[in-house]
Amino acid sequence: MFHPRDVVLMGSMVQMVLRGNTMTHMAIDADSEQWCQDLAFSATAVVVATEQAKEVVWQAHRMTIPQLLQPFGGYYTPMTVQVRTGGRSRQVEGFRIRFLATEDATQVPESVAQDQSSKAFAACVPQGDQTLGGTSPPWFDAWLSSEVASLAFSDHECISQPLATVLVASTSALEPTMDDEGVVDPIEAFEQLMHEANMPPLARRGVLDPDAARMKVLVHDPSRAPPGLDLDALLNRMQSNYSPKSCFILVVGEGQDPIPDIQALFRRGPITPALDERAAAGVQWSEIDDLQRLGTAIVTECAVPWAERKLAELDDNISQKRKGFRNAFSRFLRKPNLPGTEVISGPIGSSQNVQGRSTAEGYTLSSLEWQIRLAGDLAFHLRDYTQALSYYRQVTPDFKQDHQWAVAAGAYEMAAVAAWLAHISTGGEVVAVSEMSRYMDNAVELYQKAGPRFYRQAMRSAIIQSAILRGRTDSPQKLLKTNGDIPDAGLRCALLLERAARLQRDAGQVRKMCFHLVLAGHTFNKAGYKQWALACYKAVVPEYAGKGWTHITDHLLFTMAKQTFALGHTTRSIAYFTDLFNSITLQKDVRSTISVGKQHNYLKGFLYVLRSRYGKELGDVPVDDRVAVILPKVSVDGVSTTVGDSVHRAGSGQMDAGVGRCDPMGFTNRPIETEVESWGSICGLSMGTDRAPADDSGVVLVGQRVCATLVVTNPLQIPIEVTDLRLDFEDPFLVDCSVADPIRLEGDQMVTVAMNVTPKATGKIVVTGAQWVLDHTAPCCWTCPKDQRVSVTAVDSMPLIRASTPGVQGELLVGELKHPIITVANVGTETITKLEWFYSHQDKAIAISSQGKEASAQPLAVGATVEVPFTIRGHHVGHHRVRLAARGIGVSGRITWTCLERDVFVHPGVQLKLAGVGSPKAGPRRAVLVPMRCLVTNFSPTHTIVLDQSGPIDVYPSSALGALQVDEALPIPAGEERLGPGKSLQLIYWVTSGGAYSSMVSEGGDFLLNEAKTAQHLSANRKTKTLGDLGLPVPSVKKDASKVSEHYHIVLNWKLDGPDDGRVGQSFCPHVSLLHPGRPIVVAESGRSPRRTPLDSNTLKTLTGFV
Repeated sequence: MFHPRDVVLMGSMVQMVLRGNTMTHMAIDADSEQWCQDLAFSATAVVVATEQAKEVVWQAHRMTIPQLLQPFGGYYTPMTVQVRTGGRSRQVEGFRIRFLATEDATQVPESVAQDQSSKAFAACVPQGDQTLGGTSPPWFDAWLSSEVASLAFSDHECISQPLATVLVASTSALEPTMDDEGVVDPIEAFEQLMHEANMPPLARRGVLDPDAARMKVLVHDPSRAPPGLDLDALLNRMQSNYSPKSCFILVVGEGQDPIPDIQALFRRGPITPALDERAAAGVQWSEIDDLQRLGTAIVTECAVPWAERKLAELDDNISQKRKGFRNAFSRFLRKPNLPGTEVISGPIGSSQNVQGRSTAEGYTLSSLEWQIRLAGDLAFHLRDYTQALSYYRQVTPDFKQDHQWAVAAGAYEMAAVAAWLAHISTGGEVVAVSEMSRYMDNAVELYQKAGPRFYRQAMRSAIIQSAILRGRTDSPQKLLKTNGDIPDAGLRCALLLERAARLQRDAGQVRKMCFHLVLAGHTFNKAGYKQWALACYKAVVPEYAGKGWTHITDHLLFTMAKQTFALGHTTRSIAYFTDLFNSITLQKDVRSTISVGKQHNYLKGFLYVLRSRYGKELGDVPVDDRVAVILPKVSVDGVSTTVGDSVHRAGSGQMDAGVGRCDPMGFTNRPIETEVESWGSICGLSMGTDRAPADDSGVVLVGQRVCATLVVTNPLQIPIEVTDLRLDFEDPFLVDCSVADPIRLEGDQMVTVAMNVTPKATGKIVVTGAQWVLDHTAPCCWTCPKDQRVSVTAVDSMPLIRASTPGVQGELLVGELKHPIITVANVGTETITKLEWFYSHQDKAIAISSQGKEASAQPLAVGATVEVPFTIRGHHVGHHRVRLAARGIGVSGRITWTCLERDVFVHPGVQLKLAGVGSPKAGPRRAVLVPMRCLVTNFSPTHTIVLDQSGPIDVYPSSALGALQVDEALPIPAGEERLGPGKSLQLIYWVTSGGAYSSMVSEGGDFLLNEAKTAQHLSANRKTKTLGDLGLPVPSVKKDASKVSEHYHIVLNWKLDGPDDGRVGQSFCPHVSLLHPGRPIVVAESGRSPRRTPLDSNTLKTLTGFV
């Protein structure tokens, strides 16, 4: 039969395990000394109570007596005690003692201990934010705390020697008993409690000392005690029979309702007991003070003084029997106590072995070896680790000689712990770390040699050894060796693999850490602990990410996805599948190849999980609920209108058919990028230009249908189907978008999908991503990065121009001239106020005429066209790409562009050279006649040229005043005006300098004037230059302003003979001097003739067309 309080205790334990324990367990690596002293090898006080006392405390506070006393053994208020060991006094701070009922002062059977450890482990469920930080995860600390606590009161050691015995009786026992034998005297109750039968089993067997200091406590519940009871008289009676400091009366049951702060106080400590939900009910703060005084008295008046006295007594006895030659010789001749091996290795809780021998035939307190061991344990509890170490070292050879393997292993283990804590507490190295490790190696080996019963102690030693060697490479090695030597215990093996992995991380062995952490996860999974296996995998994945181990990360992510789905976490499972496929897509070019079978398994599992979540209703899944998986890979290639189309409303059917036809020059509303040059740099646009060409491609009209292009790629090697593909927009109310037709993608296939987009209102339309359904099961979405998003602006009205030109001959000779007329049409919805032109090869191969500039400055109404004349000249041999860009400004201030380009191939043509200058002579009206000889050469291999008979030569002064009068000095012989390929001709002319200027217009005047200015500018800054891209030498020019008029530019006018007689050209000989050493000095007249007055700039432009 169970007592009601036992039933409640078991129920509360089950509830605690089911709801999860949120307590932070003590970690061996966080505070090693506290872990050893408060948990693994804690000082103990046993509680011996009458049944009436147990019942009174339980009914008053729903707690057992040890639970009631536990916080006041040094946990609620830290205790500092004065101890004396080895002839010197010391202060021990933070001394604690653990209270335990005498019936519980026995080692827990292994099966029960493993069950308790498993429950403690299962109560610490991994959280999502837990990482590899720290060596011990909380579930390992919980498991280890339960394991080491269950190893207390083992019969191979006396570290669990009680330092005090608390005898508890109740005033309710003073009432008449049921058999009406009268009133029970409390003194008699205490005497009965002191009987040996009430002591712990090991004390009754002589392994532990049963005569620890005793504290007598009388529990008084006013509601259950006899009326009119005099507590002071009872206390005086107790103090008259026992030491006054060892007597105490505790009043309970004065309150009713629980106080949360007090309840929290009782849940502190290294091992939180399984408390009832109403535990500590009725405990008042006054009772807390009484309990604190009682706990302090137990420690300072009973436990510590008794341990000091007992240690001194044992030390004297050991000294008497160990010192001297006679004692040393006796120890040398002592016979091994071999029967102890079978006794100590017998089943826990049995007092006899198979031969019927009791444990007293092994080691008891009557043997000197056991007294030395007890002395070491008492010194350890009193924090004198150096003295404890000396006792352990002294006795271990005797234990080994007696073949007491478990006892010797325990002594080795405590020697290492004492040396470790001495190193921690003093900061000095009492024993080298290698020596501590050797002690632990001996302990583990002897525990294993002692038999399976001590495997748990061997694991405790191995774990402590790993903490001692933490940070060294041999720490995880030794732990793994011990874990492998001991038969697999499932949970224990997984936990130690995980700890070894974390120790390897501290030692810098990252790859080994990852391997053993994955192995721990597999072991957890095999044992049925999937959440803990998942925690191991999650900790490993970041370590492998970005290091090329894609086959490992794929396997881990797939395993994690399956396990989370099995645990019912569908959202997490989808997230892991998403990470898996995104890794495959984004790292396709650098990752290892995945087999087709694995890809099928991945996709099949992914679709199964999604089917279980979404079912069959996939059309109306919001974007936020869709899966952000990049399968297939989707990207927006651009949003644009049809090339050459006029602006028209969607569905209106209006289209200007006369504009936008392709011509030999070719044009588009977007610039064509060639080589590494952009339109802006080619056309000479400065940084201050309003917008680059084709900026109007980002502006559309409300209702204008535009085309969005998507590139869809299948990263897998297996076919997939994509349905319901559509775009996502920042403001979906601004636009209507079509839905793409279903797509089937074979392995590694890429397709381009065009989708119609129609703006419904003005504003900026931003494409933020896309959404689709994968294999009719998975509603997916893709979000475009902000820096890669495509956008267009919808407006009510928009300027738009389109340009066209008739065919232009792509083959030219050097100096040949062409006069294309470019037709510009306003196909937008608003008037163009101004046209501006930008073109490549400025001042060298193309120029706009003055008429073209005037035409471009006029407003261009909607639907109107304007013709703009240009001139193209073959300036030097080679392949040239001629580009023009027109920028139109609408009445709204918006800008539109149209761009033209053409490849032109220039071949050798006619070359003009000044061969010589003769002596000048005086002419009419004080003019000067200069004879000039020119050499004309036809370098064309196929064409014959014909010189202009009316006057093939024109001469312009560098001052740009106009053309000079040129007269033929030597007529061209008949028939020689035609110059065949490779032929040359000499021309001699009189040039009249200082006379009247001719108003003759030169077709190449635009280029000649610009090149003359360029030559003058270059010659003023450099000594020897060439004239632009013409490759002509530029002679040095003196800076004397009076001689500026002595430099001239010669122009030869010619045309092609035969069927190509419509092709004309001009050859230049720029920046030449007509001076001669024998030139006569001309005296200037006092009056100035109107004919010799220089023309102003406007007149010059009118006469010559110069720009």
